[in-house]
Amino acid sequence: MTQSPLALLEAGTHGCMTGSSIIIGVGGHFLDLRLDEHGRVNAQTLFNPFASRIPRAKVIERLATCTVAPVPASLADDLPALATALRKTRAEIIDAYVARIRSGMTISGGPTTDQSWTVSSNGTGFEIRSYAPADEGYELRIKPLAETALRTMLATYLMFGLADLPA
Repeated sequence: MTQSPLALLEAGTHGCMTGSSIIIGVGGHFLDLRLDEHGRVNAQTLFNPFASRIPRAKVIERLATCTVAPVPASLADDLPALATALRKTRAEIIDAYVARIRSGMTISGGPTTDQSWTVSSNGTGFEIRSYAPADEGYELRIKPLAETALRTMLATYLMFGLADLPA
């Protein structure tokens, strides 16, 4: 290797293999990708690759414990689709999430604390179901969720990777 490992990752020719994932540079971003059994990117990652972004500092840290190797051919086949997906705007991704939730997809989060939540469509709007500790067991709460609040969640929660993208 005549280039540094970081430069190889940035170029997208090599990946940082870490167990069941690979860190690679695509479209000016570093992505930490979990590949399927065929070494391909899953549909959810192609839908929103920003959720797989990893900061440069974390990549540099992980380079000490990973194996840098050429990108497998199966993943190389997915790189053009990933690059295209990374050109989507935050608004386009949020609109697509809202449309998918209206069509029956759910989004769940937690437990980052002692609670978890699921957002879904209730046929006329959106709702959030959350579980929180009660005196005995967990208490289920169901609340309506305004579309503006849903859009704010999608734009700001770290799990979606959209917070630092231009509006």
